[in-house]
Amino acid sequence: MQINFNTQNRTNFGMSLKIHMQAHNFLRTRIHTNKEIEKLSQLAASQADNPVNVSISTLNNKLLTGTILDGKYYYKSHTDSFLNDIFGSPVKFIEKCCKEADKVKEKFYDNPINKIFEKTNP
Repeated sequence: MQINFNTQNRTNFGMSLKIHMQAHNFLRTRIHTNKEIEKLSQLAASQADNPVNVSISTLNNKLLTGTILDGKYYYKSHTDSFLNDIFGSPVKFIEKCCKEADKVKEKFYDNPINKIFEKTNP
């Protein structure tokens, strides 16, 4: 399992779950249980083969933001709410973003029509 902790503000493609350095520092202060660490590890493993990327960063170092995109297209952006920041787990927010990436993958990459075109146009 690898999670790419970007030290720069640019996004590198090729890994499905990217956590920027600001978000990495934020998560260090917010994740406290082994259950949350294990869940984050499972999310990273489940996104390893997904062509749709999830990029996690922070908004003013106070709230998490998640951007769902692939190498060419931007799909959606999520920002964690203030109440979820107080009462919720940041891992649940990352899970929400990963589920959105899975939906995009199913819609655009796992579509049976796309597979037919791939066979006819190699």
